[in-house]
Amino acid sequence: MGSSLCSDPNLQRKGLGKYMLEQVETFALRTLGVHKFVMFVVSQRPELIAFYQRRGYSRTDRVETYPLHLGIGVPKVPELTIEYLEKII
Repeated sequence: MGSSLCSDPNLQRKGLGKYMLEQVETFALRTLGVHKFVMFVVSQRPELIAFYQRRGYSRTDRVETYPLHLGIGVPKVPELTIEYLEKII
């Protein structure tokens, strides 16, 4: 199962992302029995990686080219990569 999580830049730094992530994890754990969460984050956004690390996600050292085939957007920066993070509850 896959999904994306983002918040409007005008609403960032107000706890909305933290709240959404907590709700998603709680739902997945209680309803679906999910204990391992894997996500990817744009590698060139260290503040996003730090955000998820503060919430218990760990770096996996898995880095790949940006997944154009998923149709989630076209990078404005050449050679964009994604980094996988994971969390086990």
